[in-house]
Amino acid sequence: IKINKFTIEEADITYVDQDSSLPLHFTHLNLMAGNIRNIQTPNDAYPSDLTLDGTIFGSGRIEMKGHANFLAEPHAGINADLALQHVALKPLLPVTGRYNIQIHGGVLSADGHLEYTAEGETKATLKTLMIEAARVDYVHSLETTAKETQVGHTAVKTAKKLQDKPETLIRIDHGEIKNSEFGFVNEVVKPPYRVFLSRGALHLDNISNHLSEGSGRVTLTGSFMGSGDTVISGRFRPETKSPAFDLNIKIEKKPMPAITDFLRALVYSGIGKSGA
Repeated sequence: IKINKFTIEEADITYVDQDSSLPLHFTHLNLMAGNIRNIQTPNDAYPSDLTLDGTIFGSGRIEMKGHANFLAEPHAGINADLALQHVALKPLLPVTGRYNIQIHGGVLSADGHLEYTAEGETKATLKTLMIEAARVDYVHSLETTAKETQVGHTAVKTAKKLQDKPETLIRIDHGEIKNSEFGFVNEVVKPPYRVFLSRGALHLDNISNHLSEGSGRVTLTGSFMGSGDTVISGRFRPETKSPAFDLNIKIEKKPMPAITDFLRALVYSGIGKSGA
């Protein structure tokens, strides 16, 4: 089988998740694939040229360029560069909401490389990742408690599988979140509270799922509850049994009245009874 050229022009795709009022909309998608064949070519694992470009969520752009083997066995393979530019994060709310993560605002840009072979080897590298002006809250409530436990167990199993699979490499060379706000909302205790870090800046360097890639570095700065100067820094190591973290946290000059609800909740939950 051989197809000289296959093209899709100006495609319009809509994905509807749980909330039909917030569909994910992809427009002006163009795909070109050439030299599609099922002939075994040991010296050319990806015989097909591949390009893709289009618009994501109204203002964002996606571009992919590389090669593929669409008719490989047991499944297709791909080796391509991928770039995202100014992709709005708010439309992802129906998806992130399933994991108790609320996203308001923010745009994402990234570029990287993806290789997925017919034999199942995966190499995904984000060379740069940039998120700007986002507000992200993790919401803990009575309705989400059971789900959180399930998601936590699934995350641990997934992380263990990735560490046990030498053929799968996932790495972030450099990631950055600028001028954003990170919050934790606890609706289980009385009174409920929200703790947050405003004007947050997060830097990630050399984060991977393989110990052989070395330690990753994490730095987070911002204002705790709007005014307390905060610096969190440390290292991440993808150990063989479980990931290891080494973090240093410093918060300075935060007025106590501003965190009254938070302190009351600690006492209510029993954490403060030990004198913490």
